[in-house]
Amino acid sequence: MKSELRHKLQRNALADWLVETGQTLKPYQNHLTILAIGVLALLVAYSVLSHASATRAAQAWEQVDAGLYGKPEALAKVAEENRNSPAGQMAAVLAADTYLYEGCELEFRNKAEARDALKKAIQLYESPELSSGRRCSRSGPSSGWRGPRSARATRTIWRTPCRSTKKW
Repeated sequence: MKSELRHKLQRNALADWLVETGQTLKPYQNHLTILAIGVLALLVAYSVLSHASATRAAQAWEQVDAGLYGKPEALAKVAEENRNSPAGQMAAVLAADTYLYEGCELEFRNKAEARDALKKAIQLYESPELSSGRRCSRSGPSSGWRGPRSARATRTIWRTPCRSTKKW
């Protein structure tokens, strides 16, 4: 009996609080409705923009994947189109690596094409997509070597003989 009475009193206290709160907020009903609609609109806009961004990123990665087995020009194009994205940076690295490989392979068959491929590799390595604040070093920060952007490194690339044959 006492528990039923306590339960009834609790329900009444909750009902009283809900009625009081409803009456207190009634003058602000229009403002609260507008606020709720605004928050809902912001959530929908964020969701749409987030989905669009994810879709663009997925398309860029698909282009990188498709360009892996093609010519490096396709990867360089993807790198240009997606400059500030991780997919664009990866495409630039892969294109530069492919040009470097082609240049080394062509060195013994056609020196002019090899130089063109190596120049394209250097241009991609020096591109803003890859050099935005990143530094690499061979033996630590005190070595003075700052990656392919330095003139010394560029000169060294053209003067270094093939390691396996020791020929220029």
